[in-house]
Amino acid sequence: MNKIYDIEEWWITRNIIEWESNKKLNWEDFNYDPDYKNIFYARVGITNRFNLENPLSIKTKTLFIPNDSFVSDTKDQRILRAAQLRWSLLEIYRREMVLEFDSLKSINKKFSVEDMGKLSSKFYDKFEAEWDSYHGSSNIDKKLNQLEIRVNKGLN
Repeated sequence: MNKIYDIEEWWITRNIIEWESNKKLNWEDFNYDPDYKNIFYARVGITNRFNLENPLSIKTKTLFIPNDSFVSDTKDQRILRAAQLRWSLLEIYRREMVLEFDSLKSINKKFSVEDMGKLSSKFYDKFEAEWDSYHGSSNIDKKLNQLEIRVNKGLN
């Protein structure tokens, strides 16, 4: 069964980039559209694979989805920097989700699919709320610097 599932997982994620500490996004990872209404959109997500039987376990990945990511300008390097920071910020929340899962499984021996969905949504929502807090500033460089400090601290 695992081999079948692994093939299914591969098929679903074959055009998606898994987060790695040394993986840097580049312009080719985005769809270029000069008429795109925003400067960029970096679609990121977390995939979860879990076992609800003994032993309880979770396998997660932080993903960047090129097919759903767009840029309207390929000259401003701050766009790549911001997209990379968005992806890395989600990796921090994925790690926090795994830590909470490990903590919860030590006191609760039974989880449901709904519990796992709530756990995943909780951390994705926290990520989106923090990401949104960096938008709308007139000083983009200052916000990027703040986010970079946060991400570097959270990944170490």
